Amino acid sequence: MKQMSEEVYDKWLPLMGEEDLNGYLKAGMGLRVDWGEKPALILVDLTNNFVDTKHAMANGDAGVQAVTENQKLVEACRRKNIPIFFVRPKKRTALEMGVARDKWGSLQVPKEGTDWYDWADGLMPTASDAIIEKTKSSAFFDTSLRSMLTYLNIDTLIITGISTSGCVRSTIVDAFFCNYRVIVPEECCADRSKKAHQFSLFDIDMKYGDVTPTDQVLSHIDNLPSY
Repeated sequence: MKQMSEEVYDKWLPLMGEEDLNGYLKAGMGLRVDWGEKPALILVDLTNNFVDTKHAMANGDAGVQAVTENQKLVEACRRKNIPIFFVRPKKRTALEMGVARDKWGSLQVPKEGTDWYDWADGLMPTASDAIIEKTKSSAFFDTSLRSMLTYLNIDTLIITGISTSGCVRSTIVDAFFCNYRVIVPEECCADRSKKAHQFSLFDIDMKYGDVTPTDQVLSHIDNLPSY
């Protein structure tokens, strides 16, 4: 049976401890799926609502740091003409929010003029990018994302954004079960909780995608041919 590399094991050992991590090792988890032939970048919920702490969904400076890292990633993808998908919540009615509005106390119908829906400073789609507006956590749920990826013959998804434990993870899980190779630049993701962020990255790395330092992702992109 294939097993996770020493590098992956050593990376997560301080967080999980030997006993817990060995359970994943025994199950054969944590393998590298690696890159395919044609990647696309998916930026999840990098809007003011999740970055600017004046809004209820944002907490601490992790969102701002993630925006800075994502700026580098977007620039690298633009140089290689890699397709970019900007994802954000749709302006939803109470009915569209559904039971999530009962579970999340800050989820309200947006008032006119609020900037929560706007993209974070420094991250702005261009005319060549796609914008996906979703009503649930995953960028795949009841959206046209998968059909566009099929049209473009995409086999690898670089997935980033906020929050690691919520909408990013949901998007990654759906991408994995749609048989996409998933690359997760770890510094490009953020969460309101540092613990939730770390444990989510670990779970993703074991089961759904390759959690990779952003500088390694950038290096790989720089070595790709332009589309």
